[in-house]
Amino acid sequence: MLPMMLRVNIADTNSFSCRFFLPLIIIYVLMIPVYIIAFAAYLIMLAAPGATVSARAALMVLFRLPVLLSAAKGTQIHVDAEDSHVHLQIT
Repeated sequence: MLPMMLRVNIADTNSFSCRFFLPLIIIYVLMIPVYIIAFAAYLIMLAAPGATVSARAALMVLFRLPVLLSAAKGTQIHVDAEDSHVHLQIT
């Protein structure tokens, strides 16, 4: 199952805090035209298999992006600096 929410919390030592949520469904919908164009390019690249090996490998990474996002579900990233703290969570 794909993750549906990216939570970002930014805190500063001067009591400044910013928290926002990004629904990832927006990103998924915006990626549909990219996938359509990439699929068309992939079909064109199949016509010249020897000259487009590296380009096809790069497109395969794009096609595997949903699998990578599924594996990232539950990931929490904490970044601490001297004067600020950032917390990212993919749920």
